[in-house]
Amino acid sequence: MDTLYLFTDGSVHVQSKIGYGACLFLPEKELEAETLKQRVQIKRFENTSSTRLELQTLLWALSALE
Repeated sequence: MDTLYLFTDGSVHVQSKIGYGACLFLPEKELEAETLKQRVQIKRFENTSSTRLELQTLLWALSALE
């Protein structure tokens, strides 16, 4: 089985409850910075909190594997 690395993060503006989650899938550990920038995916989430956004981002990223 091949290894796939998944990195996620998110940030929320507390007053507006709007946040952005990002994920990055890597088939190998070491890639150049320019390649990494091109692979980052970002999604906007509304009516969320910081904890909820972290979970939403993870679930969104995992659903992309299907």
